Amino acid sequence: MPRSGIVYVIALTICMLSFQASIYAEKPLDLKELGSYRYTYNFFLKIYDITLYSIEPYSREKLLSGDVPFELQFKYLRDIQRNDFIKVSNRMLEKNLSKQDISAISDQIKSLHSAYQIVRKGDTSILRYTPSKGTTLIINGIEIIQLPSKLTCKYFRIWLGDDPISLQMREAIIGFNH
Repeated sequence: MPRSGIVYVIALTICMLSFQASIYAEKPLDLKELGSYRYTYNFFLKIYDITLYSIEPYSREKLLSGDVPFELQFKYLRDIQRNDFIKVSNRMLEKNLSKQDISAISDQIKSLHSAYQIVRKGDTSILRYTPSKGTTLIINGIEIIQLPSKLTCKYFRIWLGDDPISLQMREAIIGFNH
């Protein structure tokens, strides 16, 4: 192979490795586990284990303020279809937000929901909030989509709001009552 061909192959390999590394999400700061919970539907159907991470324990109001980084990590205990994520998310958003709030972030909700995909038993997903970046969806270590920060305070109410998917879950993952 001519010398220029070798240089081209090396350069292409370096570019591919750089690109591949960039699609894997990095963990922001030094997040610590605050609490975890096994979410079970109708008392017997195990859906996922959820863990909340942040830099220190905060009230749910502080987490939802958009001022501190945190993430929710989900370890799936069964396969879940994309449409099931969307249906449950929409129902929970309607329970926790006004029609005006939903309307204000409807484009971001649509973007996030379009990025959802089927998950299999054993898969992991993360919804990560960083004040400087916004909300990022990560599935099995690969960054799928990143959205502006105004989504955070609203969308995370599915798990941390006044009427979350489970009150017991909310209290367990926050790690203390507020």
